[in-house]
Order: sequence, then structure tokens, then C-alpha cells
Amino acid sequence: MSQKALEKPNKYDEIPYTSRAFAFTHPEHLGAMAKLFGMNPASPIEARVLEIGCASGGNLIPVACANPKGEFLGIDFSKVQVNQANASIQALGLTNIRILHQDILDFDSREHGKFDYIICHGVFSWVPEAVRERILAICRESLSDQGVANISYNTYPSWKMREIIRDMMNYHAGNRATATEKVQQSRAILDFIQKNSDPKSSFGMLLSSEVEVLKAAPDDYLLHEHLEETNVPYYFKDFMALAHKNGLNYVGETHIHEMVPHFQGPEVHSALETVSGGNILLMEQYIDFFSNRRFRRTLLTHAKNSPHLTRRIDPNGLKRFQLGAFFRTEPVPFSEIREQRFTDPDGRTLNSQVPVVRAALTVLSEAWPSTLSFDELLERVRALLGGFQPNDQALLDELLVKGFCGGMIRIRINPVRIADLKEEKLLAFAPTRLQALGDQNEATTSWHNTIRINDLQRVIIGLLDGQTTRAQVLDAIIAKCIKGQWTIGNQGVPVTDPLQMRALIEPVFPGALLELQKSGILVPKD
Repeated sequence: MSQKALEKPNKYDEIPYTSRAFAFTHPEHLGAMAKLFGMNPASPIEARVLEIGCASGGNLIPVACANPKGEFLGIDFSKVQVNQANASIQALGLTNIRILHQDILDFDSREHGKFDYIICHGVFSWVPEAVRERILAICRESLSDQGVANISYNTYPSWKMREIIRDMMNYHAGNRATATEKVQQSRAILDFIQKNSDPKSSFGMLLSSEVEVLKAAPDDYLLHEHLEETNVPYYFKDFMALAHKNGLNYVGETHIHEMVPHFQGPEVHSALETVSGGNILLMEQYIDFFSNRRFRRTLLTHAKNSPHLTRRIDPNGLKRFQLGAFFRTEPVPFSEIREQRFTDPDGRTLNSQVPVVRAALTVLSEAWPSTLSFDELLERVRALLGGFQPNDQALLDELLVKGFCGGMIRIRINPVRIADLKEEKLLAFAPTRLQALGDQNEATTSWHNTIRINDLQRVIIGLLDGQTTRAQVLDAIIAKCIKGQWTIGNQGVPVTDPLQMRALIEPVFPGALLELQKSGILVPKD
């Protein structure tokens, strides 16, 4: 493609896609899944990483910042977003990452060399066929011997229903001149669908449920998900046929709980085992039919690695990794045999009355967002209970497999460490500070999650530079209020008296710091 075509404005320039971090794309996660399945991937700390369609770097820049020994390259078609990415890179002083304004079709694999991890999230289904073919070719040409590619795409059967609504939105938006007008008209037709669908019919109920989700979606999602000229969902079998044609084969999914068939129920599990004959690709396609899957995040590698892959999930395999989990719970004394409920941030629950299980979940939660090795976990559980009962080891093994397969216990190759709240001068993760200083209401954590932050958290994060004491941070917050740069209210009324400001902020300040620590925003000072 010519440089002139690259300079032509596009919808991503008019309404940029919100660029944020996705934990499942992080090389630590990709590497851990590949290692679990029998591969020998490169260490994420020193890896070469390519992101195809990186937008303004919200996903790639934090990884580069956290891994200064690695090398990172991102490409994107939107000049506006690439300029935003490079401004962030410059502000952070990073030298191990480049973001290029480039068409995917023009990517030269020989020029850029091999990559240990290739990320292509939110691109594949939304580009023309030639570009989709080039993405897979880049993976074939540019993956290192034990390299892993992560490609996400829309899937059938769920998208059969969504295509109907997409067609309605595009038909109604028509040939509106601007992307903003298209979004406005698409929202209008969503309102019309919701008001005029027959709530008693099956079709009406399906329409209403889909519309309810879309009405809450931001403009950039509606534009780039449903109003794109190209949106091609795939049956898993058809996507894998394309991958095979490019010398690539299936490793697994980034979300293990989406792969494990027994979570569909014993009858479904038994049926899937029978009809698939143990073939992982057939099994995955049947799971999509039974679960009505609409989206996949598939891991691929060179076909030559296939004979060495194994997808057996057992305790010994998981014990090689760093473990992390967080649950909210009401404490129950371990001496009491009472059921205790543990709920993770996604609302999934584990219930147990077994002391060793409850102790393990408590220990992991107290350590979060730091990780623990399995030996560290054992040591802390043993100390908490004052020793082990004969069957406790087997119970912990069962918990490890169940928690991981359910998506509630995470694994990493390298440890995650956080700041000690005893430190007088605390440091926020540099990309998160940049977000806060830019008045963003989202923040990237050390687990590469994206979370919402409130006004007070945003002000505090911006001040945690590792050089400023807690007392100085408090003084700076008060100074911002006095200057009108930030407002604190009391029962909805703005406070203007400095003494009253301090009286309101000082009691909640330690709790705010603790929340930032548990969110994974405070990091150790190296």
C-alpha cells in the first residue's frame, strides 16, 4: 500500500478505539499457557514481542515498561493512534519499544526478524480477507521456533444472532457522512428495536437481550465492532483450516476455563468425549456449539511443535508456576467446620468447609497481587493451620486444578511483586501514573488488567512518584483543592476550607493506598 493511502483519514482517526491492557495477551500469560501445554517458550522478561494492530499502545506499552530487557514492536493503520502511542513512549522514556504507522500488508518479516510472542487482538475479524491471510503469514514467517501467536476473532454460532442486529444498524446508518453520525443512527435503531420487538416471542426476547448489551457499549465499540465494513465471524474449524494452510497449529485458548468440557456438565462432557474421539479440534468445535460461543482468543504455534503438545492439567504441572488469586470472603475460624464462600472479582465462587482449602484461598488472597510459588503457599498454609492433616496435600492438589480450570487461580512464569505499604515513599506503575496525569478514569495494573479508578485514586496515583512522602502527597492533594484543580465534596457540597479538606481526606487516605496496592498499581522501587 502506498504512503498516500496510509495518510488517508479513517474511522479509527475520527473515533479512536479505546486502547487498554488485556491480561490474557501479556507474554507472561501466553508463555505460561504454552509451557503448561508442553512447549518451551522464551522467557517473557527478555522476549521479542510483536503486536499487530496495537492502536495507541495501551496494551503493549505497559508490557515494555515492565520488561526493560525485552524488545517490542507495534504496528497500526491509524496515524492518530500511532502518534498517541509514540507520545506516551516518549513521556515514559522507553527505548525498548517502537510503534510504526504501517499497513499490515506492508509488514516485512525479513526486516523485523523473529518474535517470541505475536499478539493480534481485535483485528482479525475486522479486516479484509487479504489482510487476514497476511496476519497468519506473518505468524508463520515471524514466530521463533517455540514462538506463540495469540489471535482473537468473532465466532459462530453466537454471531449468527448478532449479525442480524449488525445488519439492522448498518442499514439504518446508511451512508452517513461521518463516523459520529453513523453511531448516532445506530443507537436510534437500537432504541426502535427494543421498543417494537415482541417481548412474548423467542425472536423478540433474543433481540432485546442483545440490544440491552449494545446500548451500554461505548461509541468506539459500536463503531469498530458492528459498523465496520468488514466483520467476519468464523467457525473454529474454519479458522483452524486457515491456520493449517499457513503451517500453524492449535495450542489452546488463553482462557483455560473456556476449553475444559466438564464445565458444560457431565452429560455434555460425556457426549463431547464420544463424538470427538479425543480429537482436540473436534472437541473445541463442539464446545462452541454447546456454549454458543461468540469470541475466541486462540493460541497458535508452528505445526512442527504439535507432537510435543499435551493438554493434561494436573497438580504437578501447575506447581511449576507462580500462583495468584484474589477472593472476597467473610472470615470463618479455621477451627470451625463451617462452609465459607470465596468470590473472585468476576463473581465466580468457591465454597468449602475444609480448613486447608479455606486457608489456601485466604493465603493467596492476602498475598495478592503478589504471586506465590507452591512451596511458599504450602509453608504459609501450614503456619496458618499449625500443621497438616494426612489428606491435606491431596485436597490442595484438587483445589489447584479446580481453581485453575475454573479461571480463579492464575499462573505466571515469573513472580509478581508489589510495593510494601510500610514504605514512606510509594511508587505507582509508570504507565498508570501517565494515565492518571492525563485525567483518565481507567488504570493498568501490574497484572495487566484494566480497572476503573475514582477521582481521589486518580489524584493520588499521579502523585506517587517514588520520591514524595505520604505527608507530602496529602499536602499536594490539599493544594490541588485550594487551586481548584480538584474538588472534594461533603454530602454533595464542595468544600473550600483547607482544614475541613484535610479532615475529610486524611481518614480515607490509608484505605485508598491499600486499595491501590491490592489493585496492583503500587510497584516496588528497583
